[in-house]
Amino acid sequence: MKELITEIIIPAKVEDVWAVLIDAANVPEWNPQIFKITGRFGLNEKITGHVYAPNGSGKRFAFKGKVTDFEKGKKLAWKGGVPGVLYGYHYWELIDLGTETKVIHGEQFYGVFTFLISEARLNMMKPFYEDANTALREYLLKGKL
Repeated sequence: MKELITEIIIPAKVEDVWAVLIDAANVPEWNPQIFKITGRFGLNEKITGHVYAPNGSGKRFAFKGKVTDFEKGKKLAWKGGVPGVLYGYHYWELIDLGTETKVIHGEQFYGVFTFLISEARLNMMKPFYEDANTALREYLLKGKL
């Protein structure tokens, strides 16, 4: 297993951050890596994400996923890929800090081909996850609820 983890403190209540995260149709309004999501976020729901490759190439691709964790105000996560070969577990965890929310955003990679994901590749991908965090914070600060 390989893992990429990012964190950010957002000056917004956990309920507000959660509301933005689970609004699948509007994720492209704030997340610069995703240009479309079909489906909805809910436990065991299937989604299709249309995203920009997290390497700065501008290439687009789609993934199919299944929501595996949906704990109101706490965690949203989905899995996608080919189990056993190469798949990811993408997650957002929220920690209530009162008037602020700590967001832990990351992805765990599993399967026999995880060796293809080097530390250098993870380091190259990390800024794109951090950009999504920053964009989420900015969206909330602009009061786009």
